Amino acid sequence: MSDNTTELLDLTEADATPPTEPQQRARVRWAGIVWGLVLLACAAGGLWLVSGSDALNALQDWLFELQVSAAIAYAILGIGAFVLVCGLIGLLRRAQRGRERR
Repeated sequence: MSDNTTELLDLTEADATPPTEPQQRARVRWAGIVWGLVLLACAAGGLWLVSGSDALNALQDWLFELQVSAAIAYAILGIGAFVLVCGLIGLLRRAQRGRERR
């Protein structure tokens, strides 16, 4: 055998000792989980809205009869829901970091 092979096969006592620090586990990506649940809920709600026999026509009628003030209110509601989800993700991330520090 060559010298390189014998060096690789030789284990010293320092190499054989287990590490003193515990290995860190992979972090949970809460943003992906939360956004996945939000998109799942939106998709399920959309399928439920258009799954009925006349539901698509009723949805189109509702959209065409929608007042401008109501459309603005729905847009503000959507922005608020987005901010709420982002805040929830921030809280989960902060809690996870606090738990890792302990």
